[in-house]
Amino acid sequence: MSMDAALNAFLAEAEELLDVLEHAFMKISDGSQDSEVLNEVFRAAHTIKGSAGLFGLNDIVGFTHIVENVLDKARDNEIELDDDLVSVLLHCKDHIAELVANVSDQTSLSDAQSLRGEELVGKLRVYLDSDSSESAGSDENSTACSGCWHISVRINQDALKNGMDPVAMIRYLESLGEIQYALVVDDLLDCNSFDPEILYIGFEFGLSASCTKSDIEDAFMFVADESDIVVLEPGSDRKQYLALLDKLESSDELKRLLMEHGLLESDKVNTSKKAKKENNSPHKQESKQLESKKNTTKFVRVDAERLDNLINLIGELVINRQRVDTISERMKDQLLDESVESLRYLTEKVRDAALELRMVPIGETFQRFKRVVRDTAADLNKKITLELDGQETELDRSMVEKLTDPLTHIVRNAIDHGIESPDVREENGKDAHGMLKLSAYHDSGNIVIEVRDDGRGLNTDKIYEKAVEKGILDKKQSYSRKEIHNCIFHAGFSTAQSVTNLSGRGVGMDVVRRNIEELQGGVEVESEEGQGTVLTIRLPLTLAIIDGFHVKVRGTNFIVPQSTLVECININSVSKSKGGNSFKLRGELVPYIELAEVFAVQGKNTDHSDFVVVQFGVDRAGIVVDELIGETQTVIKPLSPIFQSLRGIGGYSLLGSGDIAFILDIPQLISFVVQKENKFTGADVRTA
Repeated sequence: MSMDAALNAFLAEAEELLDVLEHAFMKISDGSQDSEVLNEVFRAAHTIKGSAGLFGLNDIVGFTHIVENVLDKARDNEIELDDDLVSVLLHCKDHIAELVANVSDQTSLSDAQSLRGEELVGKLRVYLDSDSSESAGSDENSTACSGCWHISVRINQDALKNGMDPVAMIRYLESLGEIQYALVVDDLLDCNSFDPEILYIGFEFGLSASCTKSDIEDAFMFVADESDIVVLEPGSDRKQYLALLDKLESSDELKRLLMEHGLLESDKVNTSKKAKKENNSPHKQESKQLESKKNTTKFVRVDAERLDNLINLIGELVINRQRVDTISERMKDQLLDESVESLRYLTEKVRDAALELRMVPIGETFQRFKRVVRDTAADLNKKITLELDGQETELDRSMVEKLTDPLTHIVRNAIDHGIESPDVREENGKDAHGMLKLSAYHDSGNIVIEVRDDGRGLNTDKIYEKAVEKGILDKKQSYSRKEIHNCIFHAGFSTAQSVTNLSGRGVGMDVVRRNIEELQGGVEVESEEGQGTVLTIRLPLTLAIIDGFHVKVRGTNFIVPQSTLVECININSVSKSKGGNSFKLRGELVPYIELAEVFAVQGKNTDHSDFVVVQFGVDRAGIVVDELIGETQTVIKPLSPIFQSLRGIGGYSLLGSGDIAFILDIPQLISFVVQKENKFTGADVRTA
């Protein structure tokens, strides 16, 4: 592992540990008194500090060290982790995140960041008493000592191969104090067998510092398991130094240094060759290695780019397998058919296994909103309880990343405009604490995310008047309540009387809808005035490889995502409405569109047509096609930027024949056909 790779590993780990910090602080803020939660916080801060020290990131080390001291006092019950202190620590977590981001962006500490860091340190100092901080704790590892520490280091020979840099460790020690003496002990006997990736040297240091034993051991935390590290604190007993000298080779020079610096007064050194041999025996080294292997973690950190590359390669495998399918169908060979069927089965297994690697539970995303709700409610002097449901629900990692911003806007909007202040809620007979609930579940091959609040709800009349004023709705036409509510997704639409730093400018909900639609999903709003609002986001499970249904219109190939497909029926078996674009299906009026008309598909008209009935959420629609080809695995490829404004097409895919098939964006098509039919009939034909 190179240093760049090691630094990237540190950045990824720091990001995870910062999430751990925030989640743990939120647990404490919610009233958790579990000591393990506090230990979890301490370990996360401790690891960030120690890892940063290995790379000489002194800004992070210095600031996190103070945070760690406060956490240590809280762990020892010397101070109370009340709401005020949790707020300060949450801001400290944000500051550490900024410092880590500086490393990632290769930027230096800005004046504003420096000032913010000083302000936070000032707030932390209130909780720290310099005298008690030095003497706090009964554990010798957490007891600060001043004077000359002796540090004996024999790092595992494979440390360089593993990306560990002994120089970074020494640099970290220098951040704790001043190195008084140093002795390098080499183990290179034969220059002909020299391997530049093997570490042949050990170190003996004298470090003058005021710190704890843990502070020094932090320098070697990533190599400690396979290394021999001895730390003797100032004033250690003479026997401890003699035992160290007995264990080491070339101890004469070390003995001289120890005596020169007053750490060892007697020259009565009895080197035990037997003990030395036992310590360095092959058997003992092998035992250490076996023990290390036992402790190997079950998880492997994989670069997301490599995972995406694997999915792309499997996509190509799926396309090529379809070509083999096509050839097999032409040849009509039984043995080949059986082999192709076996290949199809294995390809589907590999595809499903690969896609599972990208699936992550949405709970991690939901957890972030505890902080958003806490901070936003505090800014607005509101009391809000956040409920989370369905955190184990999984969806594609790429969608999770793109979902965070829209969800954040919806949540902040609900707190600012939806949930009333405590006094207003009590006047209306409600609990002073508002409720905001995030929930997720699977439904018909899609993932559904709901944001529900028990606030004031949408004012339908007010939205209608504003929509007419802005020309979004026509006063001469009638609209369903759902259509009126959907006006909140128009750009620049807002009924807010005043503009706040959170919302009110009419910028946001249109972006939310656009972002959701870019993920091949849809968003809907339902609201009852005085009772609350529910925003429902419906997304496909993945954007990589899907099961689709292949249809043709005038020779052009289209793919209908199978998760939206309800049934296929002959167009002549149902009765169509006169003049309109709807038909009756088992007593239900279903609107329909003709793809040839919507996309102006050129080509010869056919005598035969079928309806493909699709559904997204509660809305259904029929799509008129010429040919039903059948099921197919579809690798989704994005459209060129020049076509991305095209409505109703979500991407394209290559077929086994080498032809291109357009993947239909069913949510957009259903929305289009429903609006079109409503305008024609003047009535709401939705099935909701």
